[in-house]
Amino acid sequence: MLKRALKRVKGLADKETWRIEEYSDYGAITNLELNSSSLSVALEQRVEDSESGSDWQRRLLDTHSPLRCSLSSFGFPKPTQALQATKDALSSLESNIVEIYLEHKGDPLVGTIEPSMYMGRVKTDPDEVIEDARPYVYEIINNLIAVHAEVDSVCGPTSARYVQDICETVCEELARLAACSAAPTRASAFQARLEYTLLRLACAEHLTRKAERMDSIINGFKKRMELQLLCLNCNMETV
Repeated sequence: MLKRALKRVKGLADKETWRIEEYSDYGAITNLELNSSSLSVALEQRVEDSESGSDWQRRLLDTHSPLRCSLSSFGFPKPTQALQATKDALSSLESNIVEIYLEHKGDPLVGTIEPSMYMGRVKTDPDEVIEDARPYVYEIINNLIAVHAEVDSVCGPTSARYVQDICETVCEELARLAACSAAPTRASAFQARLEYTLLRLACAEHLTRKAERMDSIINGFKKRMELQLLCLNCNMETV
């Protein structure tokens, strides 16, 4: 009986049509999810084979939503050990899906930053008045919008993980480029601060724990130094 059940589960991969049937709290659900709750083996095979398709990144995301639904909704039978082992296997599979998508989607995006940043660059006057960010900032934001639209249309509320991780990767690349840059002039320092502030503003809703920790440190500083900051930023006319 178990061998027959295993054979049926393995055969689920051939029944996947990748046609979205409905949207749940976990994102887009395909026909395979509606007709069966035994998805893990089928999904593992699809993750391995999906790169050969013309739209494999989208299909990779399609496997994520039913996987999240499987983790949260299905009433796996006891014993507890088998239940935990199944949940661990599904969690591992989910991590693999996220890792593969981020690798193939995030790496090309990050690879465009440095060439775009220095495209057409000429030596600027140290006293030049900076009035706007360079085009690479707009390109980064547009690329992040495209990623967000893709994962949100398939994964729904669970899309935050993808966008956060790609935003973090972009920020790490910007930090690397800043560390490698030559000694800044007044104009270039102002421009860098302007551009990084604008990107920080654009990504404000997609902060990772690392960025949130920095915010926590800043807020802690403000709280500890509240009296000193008030002294610094007031005068007798405002007292």
